[in-house]
Amino acid sequence: MAARAGRDLFYHLLPPCRRSGVYWLGHLEGNLRMFLLAAGMGGLGCIFLYFIWVGRNWPRWIIAPFFALAGFASLIWGIRDGDGPLLLAGIGGLIFFSYLALAPSVYLFARHQRERIKLGESLVVALVFLLLLASVGSGVYAFYSHVVGVERAAVSFAATTFNKVFVYHDEAFLQSNLKDEERAITPQHFIGRLANELGQPLDAGELQSKFTTRLIARQLWVEGKFQIPVTYDSHGPVWVNIQVSRIGDGWQIDHIGWRYKPHQL
Repeated sequence: MAARAGRDLFYHLLPPCRRSGVYWLGHLEGNLRMFLLAAGMGGLGCIFLYFIWVGRNWPRWIIAPFFALAGFASLIWGIRDGDGPLLLAGIGGLIFFSYLALAPSVYLFARHQRERIKLGESLVVALVFLLLLASVGSGVYAFYSHVVGVERAAVSFAATTFNKVFVYHDEAFLQSNLKDEERAITPQHFIGRLANELGQPLDAGELQSKFTTRLIARQLWVEGKFQIPVTYDSHGPVWVNIQVSRIGDGWQIDHIGWRYKPHQL
């Protein structure tokens, strides 16, 4: 009876887990850091669920409070923001916590599994899981390091673009790196307007950046939006806006301009 109850629990959990995975995959599109973090937490959760499956009680006392905390937080934020999916996630977390911590069938199922499965066998399988998780984790870390390196290259290109265009007024650099769709105004006209309207910068502040990162057709696509506060003698503070994207192994300027008032990226 207990084994059947445990199997029914996992069979009923699979469809909502699959649907929630699809939802979060779409929700995290464009934010690979959050996706990789969620994938790592999911892999760790699978190991805990495996130990619950083989009859160990200690994992559920570790993950049950996590589901309670996450459930309450998601429930409160969902009500505050009127976010339906987040509200449902909070309710689901509280239900899962209640079942893990309070349901007698979970305890009976664990006792049955301890009698049926030897501890040594479960530890061997757990070791295999850990090795697989370590292999996947090393691959994820390498991919994450690659993404960080690409974003650093974007920052370097944006800084070079600022110096070449706004400091040295380099028309050739702008001509060779500007996206074709942005050439409604020629680089010569842009540089001329820049020189006449702003002149030379007196001081530049810290470069602020925001990235959008996606995997498209097995290729890493990165878009960077940059904002730089610049002080000019005649206009005071001006915010320079530069938007770049990766093309092949290099970068291109998708948009370049300035504003007299700060705005959010």
